[in-house]
Amino acid sequence: MELNHVDDKKETSLNKQVLIGFIDALLVLLVTISLLIHVPLFFVQLFSDVNGSLLVLIAFIIYRLLALLCFNGTIGMKLLRSTLLNSEQKPISIGEKCLAAFCILFRGVDYYDK
Repeated sequence: MELNHVDDKKETSLNKQVLIGFIDALLVLLVTISLLIHVPLFFVQLFSDVNGSLLVLIAFIIYRLLALLCFNGTIGMKLLRSTLLNSEQKPISIGEKCLAAFCILFRGVDYYDK
């Protein structure tokens, strides 16, 4: 039987993970809509043939990638005091951050409470 170390962190509940995703998705949606409203007409015409859902999905992936690479977490994760750690409960690598930007949690990467 393995004893838990004092440093062991508790996994974030599923409800909290959903709320983190909701906060991040809402933020990206609001920013994308406000940019499309306030940007010059050239950009609106440039994206006029692009499916709106695809545009928001791409914006969401870019947001997660930049947030994870630059700040080690998204705004939703920071607000709800959660972090991504690997199976050894250590900070995730750059490759794992890139996969996490696409919502792929690889090799035991999971959300943990701070």
